[in-house]
Amino acid sequence: MNVNFGLFPPVATNERGRERKRVVAQRALADLDSWLGRRQAAE
Repeated sequence: MNVNFGLFPPVATNERGRERKRVVAQRALADLDSWLGRRQAAE
């Protein structure tokens, strides 16, 4: 399944195309790591 980057909040960058998508993906992965850390601590 492909990612629809239009669903993500905008990023503060002047990059375009693949570079902007890379920045959004990195932010999403960091958010996921943070969420998983909190989730594991709650268990």
